[in-house]
Amino acid sequence: MPITRIKYISPHAVIGIWQLDEPESYFLPNLDIFCVDPEHMNLISHKGRRKEWIAGRYLIYELTKLMNHEFHGVYSDEHGKPHLYKASGLISISHATPYVVAMLHTKESCGVDIERIRPKLVKLAPKFLSNDELSISKLKVGNLAVLWGAKEALYKLHGRKQLIFKENLEIQSISFGHRKANFKGLIKKNNTIQSVDMQYQTDADYVLVFSN
Repeated sequence: MPITRIKYISPHAVIGIWQLDEPESYFLPNLDIFCVDPEHMNLISHKGRRKEWIAGRYLIYELTKLMNHEFHGVYSDEHGKPHLYKASGLISISHATPYVVAMLHTKESCGVDIERIRPKLVKLAPKFLSNDELSISKLKVGNLAVLWGAKEALYKLHGRKQLIFKENLEIQSISFGHRKANFKGLIKKNNTIQSVDMQYQTDADYVLVFSN
């Protein structure tokens, strides 16, 4: 499998980025190895999205091999969050055509997101950013991609629905203009606040954001 890049975040965490060029048929012979609930793919009508769904699970399979970690397949819970089946460790999956990215952490919950730098984020920004976040972004597309990706990664780490990006997810201590930088993310829900150490990394055409 042509993994474009591997990032070892710590001895317990790894991220794989893959530029997806293969057809869906590439994965089907081994579907039962890496996917516990293959019937779910039949609910995805968009062919491209279905292929990304399958490829993300295949990528997790590859990451477990790199980490010498137990693997019996991937399944999704009632919220759509992916999990390792009958094995320890936490996972997260994201995609932004043509990239698929997956993260495996053998000890802690994790979240990862990949975003293309898209002009339409300027229009969407007031819907997912607070006034303070809008101010620090200066409405620059690259900055907005980082902030959107950060909130997506937090949402994936949390793993449950009913989070409002603008109200329940907050980005702190972030600076822009770097190839990579560390910052803080907050998940605020039911009178509790969870603080998450995070990092973003930029490339030529995408932004990668993940929990440390």
